[in-house]
Amino acid sequence: MISWLSSKSSVVALKLVDMMMRKIRFSHKSKIVVIRKVGNKIRDSVYQKIQWALKKYGLIGRFNTTVSPFKITHRKI
Repeated sequence: MISWLSSKSSVVALKLVDMMMRKIRFSHKSKIVVIRKVGNKIRDSVYQKIQWALKKYGLIGRFNTTVSPFKITHRKI
């Protein structure tokens, strides 16, 4: 899928999604903010990697995504 991104960022994205889902499961509100140290396109790295992690867990359908601003929000069920 997105094999050119580093495995380290993949692990971080999977952990972030896992942590967020634990909070959501217990009806806790939570926010994740990701700040990049290097690179010029957040869409090509962080945003796509979090979406990739959501797809890996089969959760992408439970979230709304917007590009301007870059935002991924859990849908209330």
